[in-house]
Amino acid sequence: MVQRGPVCYLIATVEGYNEPRRFAVHRFLRVVQTDAPSKVLENFNLQQYLADGAMAFSNGQTLYLELEVEPVLANLLTETPLSPDMKLEPQQNGKTYIAATVHKGWQLNHWLLAHANDLTVLAPIELRDMIKQKLTAALSRYGSST
Repeated sequence: MVQRGPVCYLIATVEGYNEPRRFAVHRFLRVVQTDAPSKVLENFNLQQYLADGAMAFSNGQTLYLELEVEPVLANLLTETPLSPDMKLEPQQNGKTYIAATVHKGWQLNHWLLAHANDLTVLAPIELRDMIKQKLTAALSRYGSST
């Protein structure tokens, strides 16, 4: 079992798959105990599985993220860092420079977009451009301001 925020996940194997799968426990409708023996994956290490980004819904790839964030987000990240190597550097303009090695994936993109009002992606440039495109597309849905 792995708790991620308010959601508990069962990490388990399923017949037909060679890798462990994530199951959100709140989606279970019922559980039936059986006498069938469980199968343990050889050389499986839950800590390594988590460190490789499984709960970040990533394929294991990482990137070096650089942000400039507003004070409210800097305070949050002081309590809940993006990664063990995260650096925070207060800037003259009252914002904070953040640098961290993070897992690449849809969840990172979702987090960045959710906090778009309080951060600017500085690097990598490809990620910055993707966020800018998504925000521009979202803004276009609201038409002119007249």
